[in-house]
Amino acid sequence: MRKRMLAILLGAAVVLSAAILLRTGRGPEPTWTTDETPVTVSDGGGTVTWALVPDALTASSTGLRIDNVSGDVLHYDHLPILQVLRDGAWRTMRPAGDVQTPTEDYRLASGESVTLAERWDDLYGELPDGTYRLIRTFYRGEELPAARENAVSVVLLTFRCENGKAAVVPEQ
Repeated sequence: MRKRMLAILLGAAVVLSAAILLRTGRGPEPTWTTDETPVTVSDGGGTVTWALVPDALTASSTGLRIDNVSGDVLHYDHLPILQVLRDGAWRTMRPAGDVQTPTEDYRLASGESVTLAERWDDLYGELPDGTYRLIRTFYRGEELPAARENAVSVVLLTFRCENGKAAVVPEQ
């Protein structure tokens, strides 16, 4: 009797899930939240230049080449900041649940370049339709934590996801 009742409940759950998916046309809600933490961004102001790696932008990742043109050592964190445009305002995305991220910093000497594989699918999954921007904070100075006082946050890329495809949003 218990097995039969369990089978009926499981069947009902599957039917209900399928009905919701068919009705809404989408899968489960994203595994992230947003907050209104302000991020003051700049145009890089002679700190870095950047370029998108050709054909690298997808709804789950991209590749960016970063050039240090500051004349100083730059430090940057393991993860970039990813924001989504909601109701006319940029909202910082936060992964749901307890996520362990490396705390190490990376150094980029003056005149050096690095190509970064920016992946957000591990933290947020494939992004749903919307407009997003990728921000990196660079810290200018020889040693951390003193360099954290000389931070500059740069919008490296603004892009739009639609139907699982991503495209760059031209600068306004």
